[in-house]
Amino acid sequence: MNTYDHLELVELPITVDTYVGDDFIISDNFNNAAPKLEEIPNTERFRAILQKPFKVKFTSLLICLEGEFTVTINLVTHHLTRGCVMLIPEGGIGEYPSPIGNCKIIMIAFTNGMRIASQFSIPDADRMQTIALSPPLQLDPDELTDITNLYTLLRRRLSIAEFKPKNELFGVVTHAICCYIFGRQRTQALTTSQQTTSVAHIIYDRFMKLLAEHCREQHDLAFYANKLCLTPKYMSRAVCEASGYTAKRWIQQRIVLEAKILLNQPELTIQEISHRLGFTNQSCFGTFFRKATGLSPLAYRKRP
Repeated sequence: MNTYDHLELVELPITVDTYVGDDFIISDNFNNAAPKLEEIPNTERFRAILQKPFKVKFTSLLICLEGEFTVTINLVTHHLTRGCVMLIPEGGIGEYPSPIGNCKIIMIAFTNGMRIASQFSIPDADRMQTIALSPPLQLDPDELTDITNLYTLLRRRLSIAEFKPKNELFGVVTHAICCYIFGRQRTQALTTSQQTTSVAHIIYDRFMKLLAEHCREQHDLAFYANKLCLTPKYMSRAVCEASGYTAKRWIQQRIVLEAKILLNQPELTIQEISHRLGFTNQSCFGTFFRKATGLSPLAYRKRP
């Protein structure tokens, strides 16, 4: 697994169909620099990215050009079809619970410190989490064609060694794409919020944001309940009402997800992983992981 630690971008296998800049990555399952939309083939190399949970250290946009697939971001599952756009916030963990089949996908990703354009600001972390919990944005055919054409232009120019202002071009093109997508996502999120304004949904959204931030060091219901100024019993009941799962189960599943990410990094010992995840010792971590997954941490690590 190649990890671009110097970019602080990604813990994710990188394919040859990827361009890595100073503060950004673009990736797709194109074989050529400027294909026609209907000619984009599926590749095994791109599919290999999607076999294990992955954690991103950047803001990322997934755009589905063809086919359909299911993706889970921070334990929230979304179904994407042609024309859907999904935001993965910085620090988000993604999983593909089923094979993506013959999907054709674009990924555009950049650090939150990347200067996209002087007048453009990335939504703050709280807004990012709200957008990420919202359903994917559905583009109409004309919108999808416009965004695909912009991406194809970007990809073609970045592949030319003699072309020097790569960061500047990325900033301009991504600014155009993001201004539209973030604006549409914000409108959609507000509409969704107006339709589901129950107290339970508000508590659930706030709980999930806290869980994404603190899950590695805080495993107890009381911590999250105190942050929300609620009793653990009331918080768990509200989370279950909104999502169908108890707060305790969400905490457990998030810790398991973080553990899988760390176990996929062979340079880390299981003892180090236990410490990073807030367990008192390796034995406690092993017992927790085996109970949740049916496998010991070592057995999971040895899986292909």
